[in-house]
Amino acid sequence: MNTSSLNTAKYRRQRVPLRALVAAGLWVSILANLFPARAQIATVPARVTEDVDTTKLATLRGNTHPLARPDFDRGPAPDGMPMERILLVLKRSPEQEAALRQ
Repeated sequence: MNTSSLNTAKYRRQRVPLRALVAAGLWVSILANLFPARAQIATVPARVTEDVDTTKLATLRGNTHPLARPDFDRGPAPDGMPMERILLVLKRSPEQEAALRQ
């Protein structure tokens, strides 16, 4: 056997495990998508159970930018305007928090 055929055979042996790893990874990702985790399937009960009564609104102090006042209002924004620097904070229900802590 000459050295070029030895190098070729050695190269082929190194490629087989790589292909096997890629194939195994592909199968794992396919199976993970077919059988999602139970936590992702759990339904969350609705926390808003009735219509919002606009006569019972409360103002939360310290949550509004100082320039967000009627003096600076320029009317509705265009539909295509991107919203930047917006922070939406959501709170889990006590049941969701307890399930998360387990």
